[in-house]
Amino acid sequence: IELLAISVVLLPVLPDQGYGPFEALNPYRIWWMVVLIAGLSFLGYVTIKVAGPQHGVILTGLMGGLASSTVTAINLARLSKSSEETAAPPLLAAGAVAAVATMYPRVLVIVAVVVPDLVPRLAWPLGLATVAALATVGWRWRQPAEIRDPDSLQPRNPFELSMALKFAALLTAVMLAARALQAWVGDAGLYALSVVSGLSDVDAIVLSLGTMWGDGEIAQTVATLGIVLAALANTAVKPALIAAVGAPRMALHTLLPLGAAAAAAVLGVYAPVWLT
Repeated sequence: IELLAISVVLLPVLPDQGYGPFEALNPYRIWWMVVLIAGLSFLGYVTIKVAGPQHGVILTGLMGGLASSTVTAINLARLSKSSEETAAPPLLAAGAVAAVATMYPRVLVIVAVVVPDLVPRLAWPLGLATVAALATVGWRWRQPAEIRDPDSLQPRNPFELSMALKFAALLTAVMLAARALQAWVGDAGLYALSVVSGLSDVDAIVLSLGTMWGDGEIAQTVATLGIVLAALANTAVKPALIAAVGAPRMALHTLLPLGAAAAAAVLGVYAPVWLT
């Protein structure tokens, strides 16, 4: 009922336009993220209940990553804060990595809709990054859960508005910083903009670069590298966010898998050149 109230009742009446510095504060978009967090929290709760504490966490990561890998990683990090004594952080880290792994195919789908001709160039870096991330997730899936108290993984309250509001505040700060750098750097700093935008949102910069390449404004190489940089930035920020919200041990367990995914993406950028 609370979820319906903040989504069906409150969300439609919020203004869908920018306010404040650089018009970066959009009440509709920010509150939509709050609704998304609440929905994913409930989805994760049901998934873990149905599938069990081991597979449920990873399935939550895989499904949540299709909507927002950042939101999913933070939601799992919140669980690690209260269940660190059960040795759950490694498993929760695998769930966060699974969320990142599904972010790469989502980018490919967006590109396929906007500029299909760019997909072959992006398939290598994003495809290899997906394989590298899922390989570590698959290894963790086959390992014992290492959970002495499985009930500790169950969120006591599947709807935690306070956590959602804290994330909304964090997202607002990142959006302000991104828009400020965009205004100061300008079009000449397209790569820098890709990195900065990727810290908060990958979809926006992917759509922008894809449209610019489709209109002939930038070279295919620029568009490809810009999108890969945005995905890498979004990947790199995950351990820091997890450490800030959850258990530092969980963040440490994400460093190697996400580092492997990032290295695979870099390798994939040059793979077409080497193969030809």
